[in-house]
Amino acid sequence: MFAGSTYKRLNVSALLFLVFLLTLAGCSNAPAGNQGPVSEISGNSSNQQEDNTNSEKPADQTKTAARGGVLKIISGPMPRALGHPADIISRTETLLSAPAVETLGRYTETGDVAPHLAESWEEDQAAKTITLKLRTGIEFHDGTPFNAEAVKWNLDQYRIAKKPVFNETDTHSIEVIDEHTVQITLADWNVSMINVIAVVPMTSQAAFETQGKDAVNLSPVGTGPFIMEEWKQGQFISFKKNENYWQEGLPKLDGIQFDFIEEPMTAEAAMQKGDYDILLEPSASTVKNLAGQFDILKLENGIGSAGVHLAFNTVDLDSPYRDIKVRQAVGHAIDIKAIINTIYGETVVQTNQWAASNAWTYNPDVKGLEYNSEKAKALLKEAGYEDGFTTVMTYAQSEADTQMMTAVQSYLADVGIKLKLNPVDGAKFTSIRGPDGGWDGIIKLTSKMDTEVPTVLNIMLGSKGFMYKSIEPPKALDDLLEQAATAKNLDELKNYTHQLQKMITDEQQLTVNLFISSMPIVKTNNVQGTGLNQTHAAYWSPETATR
Repeated sequence: MFAGSTYKRLNVSALLFLVFLLTLAGCSNAPAGNQGPVSEISGNSSNQQEDNTNSEKPADQTKTAARGGVLKIISGPMPRALGHPADIISRTETLLSAPAVETLGRYTETGDVAPHLAESWEEDQAAKTITLKLRTGIEFHDGTPFNAEAVKWNLDQYRIAKKPVFNETDTHSIEVIDEHTVQITLADWNVSMINVIAVVPMTSQAAFETQGKDAVNLSPVGTGPFIMEEWKQGQFISFKKNENYWQEGLPKLDGIQFDFIEEPMTAEAAMQKGDYDILLEPSASTVKNLAGQFDILKLENGIGSAGVHLAFNTVDLDSPYRDIKVRQAVGHAIDIKAIINTIYGETVVQTNQWAASNAWTYNPDVKGLEYNSEKAKALLKEAGYEDGFTTVMTYAQSEADTQMMTAVQSYLADVGIKLKLNPVDGAKFTSIRGPDGGWDGIIKLTSKMDTEVPTVLNIMLGSKGFMYKSIEPPKALDDLLEQAATAKNLDELKNYTHQLQKMITDEQQLTVNLFISSMPIVKTNNVQGTGLNQTHAAYWSPETATR
């Protein structure tokens, strides 16, 4: 079936960005939060509606937006790689490579993937094949053709990089059928695989072979609307307009520049001064301070966002958290709404499971745990901990997380649990939650809040996963994860996903689910058509942006 197939593809995410999420969890200033179609909390300018919920207008529908000019963007963390398909992994790298590097498909607002550099694709479940039909007449920035050979090379680069999905084990072959047709044969049918393939970055093989991987990661050669102009390490990355871009009449801007300002107060002051058009990954306090002067774009469909949970050491035979009543007691003891209102405000939204409330992965039958300190005390008494106990909380050190964990510490103290805080640096936290790591007590768990819930759960909570190894998954969870892996269509996948949501929260209480990030972005209200936070946290459409 070609794009626009016989069944509607719900929201099945690309595991490509599982690794991006993990990077995001360690380095992003953004807390976790909202879902639904994107809204803006607009400033108090005269041309904004009073309800402050305007969606960003497409550039071609914005009468006041002027063409040309250079879009100036503040980015906090600096990317590592922008030009090799297997190396672009973080949200920052994806956002900053987008002016130069494009993909076969793009996310829609509903979380589907639709063709972009590909003209269409056909999936044959019986033959286990995905056939890509490519657009014609497209060139990379170095003048080499975008064709089937180029696509095969890029997909092979990703395939041999030992990614969790779309690797040498789960694919049988990638073949060039003709100049504009590529066919992928899978080892086993995977209803989600097209969503991984569709977002593999497409870059020039010739540039890679003549310059080497390190060079193209610093100077990406793609098919995008802008061409890399300069990368001054630690300071800025600039792009100039691609005069030969394949979409007629685009791009609308003359250039894009990203400046790296990691200190939140400095970035906030630069926006207020009028030096920049967009601020990526603002802190919660910056969002609060700038909301009255600028538009705040929130990712409300949850696709590509980050979910924040608390997870327990259940491997240690002496751990009190092996008892589900103790895990439930922790959940009942914490007033999550109060924490959100005090620390994060509108940049996050509460959730009781591993999904955004308007996503098809969300199970409305999940009850979750309401704040009830008396219930928490009763559960602790039933579990034999009437006098409480001492435990520890491990998390990656940041100002917002320390504020949150201090609040959690206070709530747990009210029910008799003495919580010691253990903030660690990002590298150590990555090691603790990794395959050779472990922790005592409780850990902050950050998950990819996307639509491939079974795969994410398998990696993070399942016995075959490679993260959070101090969690001992119940056999029932492993069994259900194995069943979910056999899903042949999206109805089956949805059914298994809903069962998993119920099991994780209501039946096993493996995690206390706190909130989801809205990945807020600050922008001036004259900037339109960017597509930022409209389809996915890591994707946008720089070719249609105006200022």
